[in-house]
Amino acid sequence: MSAYPEKYSEFTCFDDILDKGKYVDRLDEKSKKKAQEELCEDPKERDAALQQFRDWIKAQPHYTVCTEDTFLLAFLRRCRYSQLEARTMFDVFHSVTYKKIPSWMVDVDSSSTALKKLIDTKCLVIPPYRDPEGRRILIWRGGAFDAGKKSGYTPDTLFNLWGVTLMLLQREDMTQVNGYVIIQDGTGMTMKHIGYPGIERFKAVIKVFY
Repeated sequence: MSAYPEKYSEFTCFDDILDKGKYVDRLDEKSKKKAQEELCEDPKERDAALQQFRDWIKAQPHYTVCTEDTFLLAFLRRCRYSQLEARTMFDVFHSVTYKKIPSWMVDVDSSSTALKKLIDTKCLVIPPYRDPEGRRILIWRGGAFDAGKKSGYTPDTLFNLWGVTLMLLQREDMTQVNGYVIIQDGTGMTMKHIGYPGIERFKAVIKVFY
C-alpha cells in the first residue's frame, strides 16, 4: 500500500526522544531532494542553523522549553530555514499554546484514565505506513467517541490526544519533510460531536499553526 519501503514508515519519534532529540538522518533520497529544493535545507549547514536557533531561544528569559534537534528542526524546515520567521513562529506557537490552549500539549498526563478511555474509542487512528507522497496518514473518526457528559473524558482530553499525537509525529524526519494527510471518516458523527471541542478552542488552534 505504501510507495516507501517499510523502514521509512516506522514510527521513529520514540527513538528520537529517547536519544534526547539528537538529529539522525532518516530520509530516503526522494525526501532529501525535497528538503533541499522545497525547504532550502543544506545538510552541510543544518547543524549550524540549529545551533543558531537554539542560542537565540536560550537567550530569551521568558522561555523554558525543549531545545532538542528534532523539535527545533520542525520550525526551521517549516520556515525554509529563515531564522527570523522561525523565531516568530516559535514565539506564536508557545504563547498561544500556553495561554490559550494548555490542554493541547502542556503538562499532559499520558497515563491518565480519561486519555486511555478516549484512545480506546479509536477515534484517531494512525496506520503503520505512509501514502505515496511519503506523508504520515491520520484517520479521524469523528463519530467514534462519546460526546456525552458521562463519557469519562472531556474536550480537554480530546485536545490532549491530538496535541500529544502531533507533537510525537512532528519529531519524525520523514514527516517534517513530507507532512501529513488527514482522512475524515464521518460515520456516526452528529452536531454534538462537531461542537464538542468548543469554538474558542478551534479559534486558538488555528493560531497555533501560524
